[in-house]
Amino acid sequence: MPIDPLTELDQRIRQAAREELPALIGRLVELEARARLHLAAEIAAVPPSSATAAQPGRLMDPLYREQKAAEYLCVSVGTLQQWRSAGRGPSYRKLGKRVLYAQRDLEEYVENLRRRSSTSQEVTSRPGPTAKRRRRAS
Repeated sequence: MPIDPLTELDQRIRQAAREELPALIGRLVELEARARLHLAAEIAAVPPSSATAAQPGRLMDPLYREQKAAEYLCVSVGTLQQWRSAGRGPSYRKLGKRVLYAQRDLEEYVENLRRRSSTSQEVTSRPGPTAKRRRRAS
């Protein structure tokens, strides 16, 4: 009795799948492992200074309330409020009545305060009013 051509084709496909499927799965596992190693190498190659900038899967920098931002900058909440009123200090965001600071903005602000000497004029942003020193009475 002759075999139907469609049945024969179906049998050949099933046989090929049984023989080749383990090899295909092995190849997929190998490719996934290589991709993971490649990704790990790329992540390790990212310099620390750009680690906070545009990471895949990271939509936005963490936001801090006034208290945490003040702790980060080693100043009081009142000082942060004065800086905002005077148009100084780090950039901030308002969400309703809340004042929020992005981690990147705090880091950039601190980085912009870097000086090379006490007479350096490289600072583009000052932290606040300069304190006047009292002269000692000798």
